[in-house]
Amino acid sequence: MIQLASGTARTLSHDALAPYWVVVPVAVLAMLVVGGHVLLIDRSDQPAARKRIRTVNGLLMMFTVPVIAAGFGFVPPAEARLFLMTWMLGVCLILLVLVLALMDIAASMLIHRRERVELQRQIAEARALAAAAKQAR
Repeated sequence: MIQLASGTARTLSHDALAPYWVVVPVAVLAMLVVGGHVLLIDRSDQPAARKRIRTVNGLLMMFTVPVIAAGFGFVPPAEARLFLMTWMLGVCLILLVLVLALMDIAASMLIHRRERVELQRQIAEARALAAAAKQAR
């Protein structure tokens, strides 16, 4: 029982936040989408660093989905300790997913910068060859 500031007492719900029959199909669909994404990452023509980050992030998401689903559909607020632990774990996992997404952004920017420098080098080389060919005529 929780004592509110107004002096009234209120009990925590013995039901989960959402019905399990809503949570489970959504969680299964999310797991299928994330699992398919993780399987398709290996087939893409991305640099290895981005593949590794995205694979780890996908696997982390596959662990996060059931934890969040449990928090919504199975753990009632009345079980305060378990409810708190479930949601703390879920929030921490989501934060880790965000950190990995930021790492992916940083890796993408680094790859872009390297490719731009290489492209500028190739353009300068092509211009030098064109100038040398023009002088040779």
